[in-house]
Amino acid sequence: LNALPKQEASRPDAVVFDTNVWSSGRFNADTLKSRATRLGKAGIKVLIPEVILWEWASHSAQDAKNGIDSWRRLAKAGLVSGSYPGPHNHVDVLERLGEFLAKIPNIQIVPGSGDAAIAGLRDQVLQTGPGSTKQGVKTGAADSTWVRDVLKAVGDDPAKVNFVSGDVKGVRGTCQELGVTNPRIVTEHELFTALFAFDPAPASVTRLVTDHLLTTF
Repeated sequence: LNALPKQEASRPDAVVFDTNVWSSGRFNADTLKSRATRLGKAGIKVLIPEVILWEWASHSAQDAKNGIDSWRRLAKAGLVSGSYPGPHNHVDVLERLGEFLAKIPNIQIVPGSGDAAIAGLRDQVLQTGPGSTKQGVKTGAADSTWVRDVLKAVGDDPAKVNFVSGDVKGVRGTCQELGVTNPRIVTEHELFTALFAFDPAPASVTRLVTDHLLTTF
């Protein structure tokens, strides 16, 4: 009651979540569904680059392997029986993730493109854009690729998308390589504050509302 919403024009058309925003890089079904529903009510699409989907599948596949190992130990102890009910490998995990996402409204998968993949590989090899070296290993191709794919999906207009990431450096590096000097990058915690921020209402409006409530109740 004591604030006025900012203009709708400041909101982007889409939001993209980086791999690292939830559960140490693990896919979080309930959280994504909740975010997609809330953003959908505001007319904001959730974009999921294919590269990020692969990364989620890779992380969850490791959890699946741990689950298989635990299941076998429980079976030897006579505590469970039958085959392990979860996914067994990367392909199984990726297939199940795809089936789940297909059922969520307001989700759009952004296919990976060859041009973005080549540019991403170049950034990693030449250490440009988000390219970096960690413990002697060159990285950065994945970040470079999916950021390029997202920008292409929004018509190369960075104002149309909010990047939600725990790795601001990686996203910003690719954007700068493409000449985007001020990309919209926020953490998951900051997202809704940034999208639905409120400016304080004038004191006169606050007094009017307060007087009305006191008079009525």
